[in-house]
Amino acid sequence: MDVRGGAGTASRRIPLFAGKPPADLAPLIKAGNVTIAFHDPKQAQDIGAGGRARFHFKTHEKYRYSYKWNRRDGKLLLDVTPAVTDVDMELTHTIKIPIHYNRRGMWNRRLVRHEFDHVAISTDPRAYLLLKHLFLQMGTIHGEFDDTDQDKEELVCKLLKDEIDRRRDAVRKLIGDNYKLLDDVSAHGKRRIGHRIDFFKRLYTKENLHEMKFPYLPEVLDVLESEEYAKARLYYSARPIMP
Repeated sequence: MDVRGGAGTASRRIPLFAGKPPADLAPLIKAGNVTIAFHDPKQAQDIGAGGRARFHFKTHEKYRYSYKWNRRDGKLLLDVTPAVTDVDMELTHTIKIPIHYNRRGMWNRRLVRHEFDHVAISTDPRAYLLLKHLFLQMGTIHGEFDDTDQDKEELVCKLLKDEIDRRRDAVRKLIGDNYKLLDDVSAHGKRRIGHRIDFFKRLYTKENLHEMKFPYLPEVLDVLESEEYAKARLYYSARPIMP
C-alpha cells in the first residue's frame, strides 16, 4: 500500500500513523492495489471533509482476426471475426481522506470503512470475469461505411477497437453503478447496510445486472452460472461499519 500526501499537502510520501491495516482490510488493499492519499479539507474543495474512492483498470488484449468486405448500395459492409487469445488486466485504487484521519484508530472510522466498501465493489473478481468473457466470446462484429478510399486495414482495426472499448466501458459503468448503489443503501456511509453480506454477494448477479441495465446480459449468462464465478473470492469485510 502506498501512502501519499494529496490535495493541500506536499506531494510526498508521509508516514502512516494509523499503523498497519487490520486483517479484514489487508487482503483487499493488496488485491485492489490501494493508494491512500491524505488531503487538507480546507484546500480540497471538491472533497472537503469527506472521502473518495476511485478505481482505475486497464486491459491488454492479444487477438487474431479475420474479416470480409462486401459492397451494397454504395456502402461498404464489413464483418470482423476476432479471436481473443489472452486478456491481462491492471487494477489500482486511490482513496482520498482528510489528513487528520492519519492517526491511531483510523481503520475503524466510518468514513474510511465506507471508502473501502467501494474498493471491495471494484475489486470483486466477478466484474473482471464478466469483462474477460465479453472479450473472449466477442463473435462477429458488423460495420457499415460510406464507400471510401480510406485504408481498409485501418477501418478493420477501428471497428474492432470500438467494440472492445464499448464492452470495457459497459463493465466500468456497471462498477460505477454499484458504487452509486452502495451510497444509496448506506447514505454515503452514514448508516449500516442491512444484511451486509447479502448485499455484497448479490452484486454482479443476474438480478443486479438486470437492475443496472447491463447491455450485454444475454451474452454473459453462461459465465454467471459457472463454477469459477460462484467460487470467486470476494474481498468485502463482513464486519459492519460502527454507528
